[in-house]
Amino acid sequence: AMYRREQHIEPCSYAVRLPAVMLILSSRITAGLACGGSTVVVPMYLGEIAPAHLRGQLGSAFLLTAVTGMLIAQVIGLPSVLG
Repeated sequence: AMYRREQHIEPCSYAVRLPAVMLILSSRITAGLACGGSTVVVPMYLGEIAPAHLRGQLGSAFLLTAVTGMLIAQVIGLPSVLG
């Protein structure tokens, strides 16, 4: 039977790539949970620690900066911006 080199290389490449893919997936999940948790916890903490006359402003300012950061990240990620 005729053997091609690609038949032997291909299974090895999947075995080599799998740990890297799993690391990326677990990192994305961890970062997502951390970002989501901080988006919930920080406004609560600011509401508890801030003086009464600043509570609404600080909570709104945090969410405004978070959304502005997301917008900037989306714009920078556009192919037309960075190529």
